[in-house]
Formats: sequence, structure tokens, C-alpha cells
Amino acid sequence: LLHERRRELHARALGAMERLYADRLTDHVDALARHALGGERWDKAVDYLRGAGARAYRRGTLRKALDRYEQALALLPRLSAIDDDVRRGIDVRIDLHPPLFSLGQIPRLTRLHEEAAGLAQRLGDETRLGRVLSRLGLYAFTDAEYARGIEHAQHALDIADRAGDLELRL
Repeated sequence: LLHERRRELHARALGAMERLYADRLTDHVDALARHALGGERWDKAVDYLRGAGARAYRRGTLRKALDRYEQALALLPRLSAIDDDVRRGIDVRIDLHPPLFSLGQIPRLTRLHEEAAGLAQRLGDETRLGRVLSRLGLYAFTDAEYARGIEHAQHALDIADRAGDLELRL
């Protein structure tokens, strides 16, 4: 098939699956991601790849989870600069924590979360910024950068107090 026709068919299959499985999307997240990619629906592809990564991680398939999150990360430059897409970019970076932390890739996590912190600050999204800073504190402690870790953790705690976010506070 010509590229344009194949893209159109994938997009139509994606729409049909979303309607057919509306109440069970997580059960079909890998196929949805595949069709979103083929249909060049980049925002949906990122969302479904994140879902596929989370599902794979819950099932204990670390490499598959990492692969799905990496695919989502690679798609971020194709997204627009609208706030929702910037939030997607933050969330993908946050999602990479479990598999990369399990693999001991702290320097990479630090870089990804520093990028996410910059994006969250630009958006004024304190909830996401607090989550990112709390992780940056953990990474700093892991690298024996205690003063920096305390600074990140204190900033996250300040955000949690302002927002009344008990989970972040913990």
C-alpha cells in the first residue's frame, strides 16, 4: 500500500478500536499504540505507548516496558508545543523512572527529570514539578550529593504543602 493509504487505514483501525473497546482500552493498548503509530497520530501514540509500558512493567517485563517508554520519548519532538503535549513530555520522562531506576541508570534519569523540571516550570505545573523534584532529590542522594538532594526534597515539600498534596508530602 502507498504510505498515505496505509496511514489512513491505521488511523481508521485506531478509531474503530477506540469505539469498540472504549471500556477496555487497557486490554488492547499494544494494538492501539501500533495503529496510532501507523496512523501518525503522535499524541495518541505517546499515550498508548505509555499505557503499554505501564502494563509491561506491571507484568514484570522490564525490557518491554523500557522499550515502550523509549518509543514514546522518541515521539515527543513530533508533538506540538501546546500545554497538553508538553505535559505528555513531562509524564513520559516521569514514567521512565521505574525501569531505568531498576537498571541503575541514575545519571540518565537525572537528565530526563531535569528536562521535565524545566518543562513543568515553564508551564507553571506545580504538581508535576513537585513529583519531578522529589525524584531528583532521590537521585541526588543516590549519587551522594546530599545538599542538592535536600534542596530538591525541600522544594518538593514546599509544593506539597502549598497544594495540600499528601502523596507528594509523603
